[in-house]
Amino acid sequence: MKNKQIITALSTATMLLLNTIAFSQAKELEKFTRQVQEVIKKAAPATVFLADYDPQKKILTNELFSGVVVSKDGLILTAAHVCFPNKTYIVIFSDGTERTATGLGRMQSVDAAIMKINEPGNYPSAPIGWSSSLKVNEPCISIAYPGSFNTNTINTPPAKPKRQVVRLGYVAEPLTRRGTRIRTTCLMEPGDSGGPVFDMYGRVVGLHSSINMPVTDNMEIPVDLYRKYWTALNKPEDYKAMPAEDLVPVDSLRMGEKNFIGIAKLDSTFGGLKSKYTDYSLLVKSVNKGKPLSILGTAVSLDGLAAKNLLKGKGFLVTKNSMLGDSIQVQLPDGKMVAGKIISRDNNSDLALVQIDTKLKNTIDIYSLKADSITNDQLGTLLLSAEPAKTGVVSVLASAEFPLKNFSSIGYLGGGTANKNGKLVMNMVQPNTAAMEFLKVDDEITSIDGQKLSTPDDFLKAIQKHKPGEVAVVNGSRDNNAFSYNITLRLRPPANSTHIASRFEGGRSERYDGFWDTFVHDAVIKPSECGGPVFDSNGRFIGINMARYSRVSSIATAARGVQKFVETSARSLSNTQI
Repeated sequence: MKNKQIITALSTATMLLLNTIAFSQAKELEKFTRQVQEVIKKAAPATVFLADYDPQKKILTNELFSGVVVSKDGLILTAAHVCFPNKTYIVIFSDGTERTATGLGRMQSVDAAIMKINEPGNYPSAPIGWSSSLKVNEPCISIAYPGSFNTNTINTPPAKPKRQVVRLGYVAEPLTRRGTRIRTTCLMEPGDSGGPVFDMYGRVVGLHSSINMPVTDNMEIPVDLYRKYWTALNKPEDYKAMPAEDLVPVDSLRMGEKNFIGIAKLDSTFGGLKSKYTDYSLLVKSVNKGKPLSILGTAVSLDGLAAKNLLKGKGFLVTKNSMLGDSIQVQLPDGKMVAGKIISRDNNSDLALVQIDTKLKNTIDIYSLKADSITNDQLGTLLLSAEPAKTGVVSVLASAEFPLKNFSSIGYLGGGTANKNGKLVMNMVQPNTAAMEFLKVDDEITSIDGQKLSTPDDFLKAIQKHKPGEVAVVNGSRDNNAFSYNITLRLRPPANSTHIASRFEGGRSERYDGFWDTFVHDAVIKPSECGGPVFDSNGRFIGINMARYSRVSSIATAARGVQKFVETSARSLSNTQI
């Protein structure tokens, strides 16, 4: 009896200790999240989208990059490989305010450059910090305009504000062996060049310069180089030799202690959350035309959405529709494989609801879910992408909720048209495409899906109404003989980019856009690791991963989009609404 009392007392003490640790960890995460969000609120207005501009023709060129305003009168720090003295640039702030700027000093040897806004004003600005006081594993925040979100850039100003994307990382090397770069884990790609990296005080400590193949190799220009050559860089000159140096003052905070959670500690602090939510993510295997597919699924509850007798002994999960084939098998948390059955699938949202004949213990309660829209006020929220039998992936909320327009998810024909002798004819048929199977150059195209066509734009719009796998009915004539072809459109082939940013591990998802109610985060996941749930640091379900979008970004459908899909899909089980 005495031993039992001792064991009970020890168990109680252990539980109290674990609860105290969990509470302490939650408080640390909450404090860290607030710090990140405060930096973003201060720094984001000063981070600008930049583009090369021809003032005579009044058009933007293809040189799109980033920068940060560091003075109220409009001095902008950026990278030398995208900025040249006396050239004109368009500056677009996050609120859409548009100005022009002129390039000042440039030092290619260290990749540092400055430009100045031409129009007088009192502009949002960020303080300049000291790269010399950075420490290994110190957290840092990147805000910039990655090029993967600029596919619809228009050439003629005024241009719409581009998508500003937040990333969280840490300082891997305060100074590389060359002594002219900082290495951070803030993910970077083309378009980010010249964009700022901030410390946890909201000060600019580096500017994006280049990347290596590993996603942890992101090279930043130390801001101390701008301080060192400040006088020279404020003159419109392209320096071939090192100019005179300025005296760099000592960081006023350097003598004190930087009191921030290190990334290593942050990862361990997330440990409890990682293990708690792993069972909400399930492995889903299937086969499509003989090709094995693997994706994750999110366990959901349909209680309150369909008749109870139809839910008895059943389990349900939501996954990525375009990665779901036939002969579905779902791996349970205990490792057992069970057959899955598709209840509902939706091409527009790219979501599918799968049923299994096993009740799942840990599920997202869709009926009770309070899914509000994700706003800019939440930027910097720490997130966890849960994975089965794994620790999961920590990331940061990088954007507010928005619709991601179609590009990859538009049906692809592989041909183009032109007007010739009063007719709309095929002027291009690419090899190994759906067009090549049916059409030839100089074929007249009269209609698609019964819609009469007269211009190449009409042709393009008619094709773009379809998604990959859908059939377009193409009518026309060849050598005065009428034809009508039912052509199954294909997935757009990936661009043959040789840039190192396109060659990250796992690559881009085949379907990476065309989603509604989406948000961006910087989780490093593979396409086969999409479909799983995303939680915030409080354990709140906020969405499902839908695609690895680029080197720097993953895309998730927000909780309210998932909720709408599941509520609609539940009607497929029963006409009775409860």
